[in-house]
Amino acid sequence: MAGEIALDKQCKWPYFLTIRALYRRSKLKKGFIRIEKELCKGCGLCIAACPKGQIRISNKLNIKGYHPAEYTEREKSKKRKCTGCALCAITCPDIAIEVFHG
Repeated sequence: MAGEIALDKQCKWPYFLTIRALYRRSKLKKGFIRIEKELCKGCGLCIAACPKGQIRISNKLNIKGYHPAEYTEREKSKKRKCTGCALCAITCPDIAIEVFHG
């Protein structure tokens, strides 16, 4: 991973270099996420971070009165676009997203 970070000169901050390296490593894998709807406040950071666009804001309210984020794919589907890169989980301030590989 350190070699990938050293080669990436597009960004000045190490945090973003690490995120890019994680995304590159997980490009070929399949994964899925689970969003804990009661913890999510619907800030939309995960939506902006998802490179595959598989997260959206729900129309339903949670217990706190927020419209939480929801994952658009089914876990059992064989044609999932999610790679399990964890960018959504890294950006989530509420720690409401769990990432699975496989």
